[in-house]
Amino acid sequence: MDVLNGDGAPGLASTVSAALTGGGFTAGTVGNSSQHATAVTYGTGAQAPAGAITRLLGVPAPTADTTLPKDSISVVLGTGFTPPADLAHQAKQLKASPTASAPPPSPPAAAPPAPAAGDPQGLPVSGNGIPCVD
Repeated sequence: MDVLNGDGAPGLASTVSAALTGGGFTAGTVGNSSQHATAVTYGTGAQAPAGAITRLLGVPAPTADTTLPKDSISVVLGTGFTPPADLAHQAKQLKASPTASAPPPSPPAAAPPAPAAGDPQGLPVSGNGIPCVD
């Protein structure tokens, strides 16, 4: 995956590339671009991971580019692009599972146990997330 900076902000492409690589995407060229519009394009076979990247970056859907090599992705960060604050975290959660649309939801909290018949203690007391001790 190539990440190119069309915005001119120092380190923008490096920051985004590092975050995406941390999520399992394979790093390619990192540099500057004369293109000033944000775009994600992909070669044959890379539609799913390109889609995952656009969702992580919050940019429009990717487009196919027959001039790109098979399984390759090009990301151009255009004028005014700002990466999401939690990009590195979200990319790691995605774990490069390109068909996933978002990180898996957290499991629901377990319900407190029901008191046993005749139990004088009753249910546990909660202090807004702080466990209470009798």
